[in-house]
Amino acid sequence: RLAEGERLARNHLDVVAARDGGTGTALSIAKATLADIIGGQGQFDEADRLIQDALVSERLRLGEAHPVVLSLLRQSADLAFRTGRYSLAFSRYDEASRFAETVLGESNPRTLVFRANSANALANMGEHENAIPMLEQMLSSLSSTLGESADETLITRSNYAYALRSAGRLMTSVQGVALVTGSGAGLGRACALTLGRRGAKVAVHYMKSREGAEDLVAQLTAAGAEAASFQADLTKASDVTSMVGAV
Repeated sequence: RLAEGERLARNHLDVVAARDGGTGTALSIAKATLADIIGGQGQFDEADRLIQDALVSERLRLGEAHPVVLSLLRQSADLAFRTGRYSLAFSRYDEASRFAETVLGESNPRTLVFRANSANALANMGEHENAIPMLEQMLSSLSSTLGESADETLITRSNYAYALRSAGRLMTSVQGVALVTGSGAGLGRACALTLGRRGAKVAVHYMKSREGAEDLVAQLTAAGAEAASFQADLTKASDVTSMVGAV
């Protein structure tokens, strides 16, 4: 499915580029769509190039704080974050928050979310003493602005708890081996990173996202965790049995 989605996105990009002559918001959106797909498969360099190309184009056409530009900034920061490039993610979230504050105001939900994401990136960089006060402030602001049950508030609360745990203010450790399916990209990748940080030995499963899985293993190993990747088609019992045996 991922391969088919990538193929369709590339074809769509080619069609829009030919139609629009290399400019226009439709082309930028087509680039962002392809970047989202391939970024989730670990193809960071190409995905980031596509988003940056779109950003340059839309900034020139629409201005720094246009909603389309802010959306692309958010996507570029998210891409850096989910591939473990936390310093780059922090700088991009911070840039987006400054533009959002200028146009939308400091208490606008989008501004607050950008700031909360900046703080979360700091926490993942290990700068807990700076990140925790920022997350506390953003959690309070989001709770007041959007309510306790809003998705943005709940996500920030979870990130705040992670920062506290990482700083040793809350107990969280995981023992043994964690087999995380689909961890080459997306939510599975995030779960694998969290488990590795908390002490688990991580078995990184993937079906097609080999590059993303190997990149994740490298990140986990660099962080001091034990990790290895395992390929398997979970629709095939023989693959599952073989993978579990290897783990």
